[in-house]
Amino acid sequence: MRIVVLESGKGGVGKSLLSATIAYLISRIYEKRSILVGADPSSKTIEFLLEGKEIPEYGWIEYLTTDYLHFEEIITESTVSDNLFVAYSTRERILHGEFEDPNVVAEKISKFKDYIAKTGDFVVIDAPAGLSVDHLLYTLMFDAYVVTTPLRPDIEGAKNFVYTIEKEARSFGISKPFKGLIVNKVVNEREAYSTAEELNLPLIAGIPYDKEVEKAVERRRLPSDKSKFVQSVYKVVEHFGFKAPKAQVNIVDALLKIFRR
Repeated sequence: MRIVVLESGKGGVGKSLLSATIAYLISRIYEKRSILVGADPSSKTIEFLLEGKEIPEYGWIEYLTTDYLHFEEIITESTVSDNLFVAYSTRERILHGEFEDPNVVAEKISKFKDYIAKTGDFVVIDAPAGLSVDHLLYTLMFDAYVVTTPLRPDIEGAKNFVYTIEKEARSFGISKPFKGLIVNKVVNEREAYSTAEELNLPLIAGIPYDKEVEKAVERRRLPSDKSKFVQSVYKVVEHFGFKAPKAQVNIVDALLKIFRR
């Protein structure tokens, strides 16, 4: 069982696509029940890439802020892959003020974690972009990873995000709340390492810029398994405890290499 949350300092860094791809690969390649929680309603990526067979009446935020909903009531099976389920959200933030008690939310998350522990599912939470009190809650209660690109505006957004969350986390006795950093749309490996060094976070993976990704999203599909994007995401999945699949060897190519020696 594992629950991870992907967060970012600003939108447009590819966080939702990365979340969807991780959930998809784990469900299809590793045949493990995978759940993608769409907690970022400002992004429609999850809705059209991992289309559910039906849209539940309630979503993730309603589940967290009410005491009567069961988690099974808010998830739906995806049409994209077996063992893949999706939970949608209808609002951007969990905590909107006096009408929602943080203690209720924290208690519901604890029940959610107990439920996932019993089922053995793998869960990816696509958190809202930007910065709010919700992110502190997510970061403290799940395995949190930051997603950014090497572009200067994205790095600055990530810097502010990481600094603020780390500062608040220290008041709870946690000095390093983030598990690591994923740098998307890099030109080379050096960009990924320099971004991680600037943010002072462990580098999990650098995902190369891939034109095929834009084309796939325009067609409302996940990128091809053979794309540079997906091949790099395997490194992220491997970090989560899944062994990367062995590359398939083309027998004809292998024989040709032998005869050319």
